[in-house]
Amino acid sequence: MSDKQDAQQSNPFGWPNLNIEQVLEQMREQFKVPGVDVSAILESERRNFEALQEAGKAMNEGWQALAEQQREIFESAVKRWQDSLTQGMPGSANEALERQSALSKEVIEEALTNMQKLSETAAGAQAKAFEVIRNRFEARMKELAGGAGDKASNT
Repeated sequence: MSDKQDAQQSNPFGWPNLNIEQVLEQMREQFKVPGVDVSAILESERRNFEALQEAGKAMNEGWQALAEQQREIFESAVKRWQDSLTQGMPGSANEALERQSALSKEVIEEALTNMQKLSETAAGAQAKAFEVIRNRFEARMKELAGGAGDKASNT
């Protein structure tokens, strides 16, 4: 596998030539300071990157689910519209008006229900991504409270 493929595989965002592991290893070699556990600090930063990647993945999955729901809603609306055209409106003008009114009411209620479902899907994706970031933030605060060198291997 080429270096470019390795970088893309370790980096789901597809940033060209960005291999987080390689960058962290270079930084570890460059910043050797006596009395400072650079490895623990860089390990913590690696976990930060992983949390961001996981949050991005959660958001991406949420948006894909949202797009799928929108497609299903659109297909359902088109089918319903086609069905209403093929059924026609036989009977008197009053009967046709009553059926059309009832159909309009159903369509509006269905649209409101669908809007709520879409909103819930989007909120769920955002909540999942936020949870990932919040968990990493809390872990980082524990690392800082206990010293990066002491806690880096625990989180």
